[in-house]
Amino acid sequence: MNKSPAIVLTRLDVQRLEKVMADIPAPLEMLEALEDELLRARVISHKQIPKDVVTMNSTVRFIDEASDREFVLTLVYPDQAGRPGTISVLAPVGMARARPEDRPEHQLAGSGRPPPAPEDH
Repeated sequence: MNKSPAIVLTRLDVQRLEKVMADIPAPLEMLEALEDELLRARVISHKQIPKDVVTMNSTVRFIDEASDREFVLTLVYPDQAGRPGTISVLAPVGMARARPEDRPEHQLAGSGRPPPAPEDH
């Protein structure tokens, strides 16, 4: 039985992520992990995405409990990462944020509380 949390993706995000997988020279294990996530995702129209679900280009507030520092990052495709305030979907925390029902298990720096829902889409 798969205990991984549910994943919800928009059709457009799936198309773009598949292109990323085809084009980017990322480590094989990273691409395989992304492919596994895409294969088990429930794909829906962008019009059906609930407001509390993190999608590509969502801006999310994180709390690093070790330092109690709060920061805001936007989930982006790898070619857009590296700019201040962005996190690639291929980064471990980026892949975790793409899992809408996985907030408690994917906290930063051992945080005892999950980050809040996205600020906007």
